[in-house]
Amino acid sequence: MVAVASRAAVLLHDNAHVFLTPPTRTAHRTAPQAGSLSSADVFQPTHALIIQNKDELKIPLILETIPAPQEFRDAIESLSPEQQEFCKAYRKMQLAGSLFAVAVVQIKPQLERLLNLPHDALTKEVKMCQDLMTLFIEYQIPSDLLAYAGPDAASPAQKVDAVKGYIAAIQAMLDQAKEEELQEAKRRAQKNVLENDDIRVISGRCVCLIELHLSDAAVCVCVCVCALESV
Repeated sequence: MVAVASRAAVLLHDNAHVFLTPPTRTAHRTAPQAGSLSSADVFQPTHALIIQNKDELKIPLILETIPAPQEFRDAIESLSPEQQEFCKAYRKMQLAGSLFAVAVVQIKPQLERLLNLPHDALTKEVKMCQDLMTLFIEYQIPSDLLAYAGPDAASPAQKVDAVKGYIAAIQAMLDQAKEEELQEAKRRAQKNVLENDDIRVISGRCVCLIELHLSDAAVCVCVCVCALESV
């Protein structure tokens, strides 16, 4: 196996197989992008993902050899004119996207620009970065609600503290919404217990079994047991 390292990624050669492995480390977040070069200074990404906290990624690359111009002409000379036109169009499409390119975007500097924070303001804010990634990825919170909007003369620490306040406010709102959802689920559970028809008498006791669905994910089974009055 042969490894070819670069600042963007590592290419691992294992016999006839080639793998793309972006570098990762603890508390480090990147966004690898794969695409092609449409010109000398234009990169067109077609696929992207986020890697964080030492995630392991190994992408196999499928490599195909494109025939040389003379080989291509020899291969299509026996075809009909219509088939030749199709082959030429297909080859043109192959050549247009044959230059494979990889770009790895560092997420932290992009977060600083997105939130109007000074350069390196998030270098030591590991938990803050994790909270931001959670709000952006899991809850799809708009960046306008978290970006710094105070005076430009404020110090970097003041700007970071302001953004932390925005994060805390959004998290409090999400916690309140979760609590309200839980309380509503409890009220529905109590109502279902009172209206339940699936009642069985076992050893002189009334056993009520109800299956409840909470938050579309967790499943709770309530068992209500009450002693039967003697006749």
